[in-house]
Amino acid sequence: RFKSQRSPSADSIANNNILNAKNKSVVVDKNTINDRKNAIPTRIKPLYHNCYLQAPDGDILCTCDRKKAEWYITKNLGKLVETDPYTVRLNFEPSGRALGEVGQYYTQVKLNQCVVLVMKAHQSHDVLLLCPSCHEISNNHDLQLRRKLADICDAPLIGPMTHVRDNFLHNRRKLHSAVKALREKFTLPPRQREEYENYILEHTGQQKITPDLLNGLNEQLKNALIQKPIPNKYQPHGLKVVQHFQKQESGLVELERMWREHFLFTMKPKYLPSLWSVRHNQERLIIRQAQNRIDADDAKAAGLTQ
Repeated sequence: RFKSQRSPSADSIANNNILNAKNKSVVVDKNTINDRKNAIPTRIKPLYHNCYLQAPDGDILCTCDRKKAEWYITKNLGKLVETDPYTVRLNFEPSGRALGEVGQYYTQVKLNQCVVLVMKAHQSHDVLLLCPSCHEISNNHDLQLRRKLADICDAPLIGPMTHVRDNFLHNRRKLHSAVKALREKFTLPPRQREEYENYILEHTGQQKITPDLLNGLNEQLKNALIQKPIPNKYQPHGLKVVQHFQKQESGLVELERMWREHFLFTMKPKYLPSLWSVRHNQERLIIRQAQNRIDADDAKAAGLTQ
């Protein structure tokens, strides 16, 4: 948000995976979720470090992670003015400041907890945190809206479900790595060897690691990891949805509103950050538009009007 030269991005926008499913209701099995959530990689460290960036006059601009705050210091773009909380004051005037509630959202302390259950599992999901169980449930609910958008935008969900395929490939690759390490007799620390063996036994249901088991798994996994390419004529569901809303008067902010309201309705989060708003990004873009900091074509695609 504050540029003098190229810097690491403060926000990263994760592209939603494109899902496909048969026309039947999604049934969430709690036992299945408990089994599957253990396979979801969770954060070892907190997502939010709540370091502060200040303007030259001391005005708070935003919170950020420690790495970004230190980047401004190493590039001689700012100086450390306080260690707790870690605060860096920029030595140049930023391109924008925290104005109104939209700006205040970026300056408040962010908690490392699931916004639905307040559980501290350090599981990142876009700009809000979810514990593994809520992440799994939210993904299943998201499929309902994707089906609706598929009808509205004439954007069919075809091919294998991406999230299922990705999870399948992730688990298979991890299993294949364990098999290869044990087959090729790498010099492994005892603890790592035990982890590999336990992982293989857990996913195969076998009682003992044998050369025949490793050789058989190696052949099966090599074939399982081969993917068929998507036909060239296939237009991704997500691209068609975006193009549909770009042509509408309400623009892309309407699509964003639909997703955020869907999250509120299906997950009913009780621990959202204060000032979190369904229309937050729309309000932020309106401020940028008033400051002539957004291209006219981009404003039109977003659905902003003067």
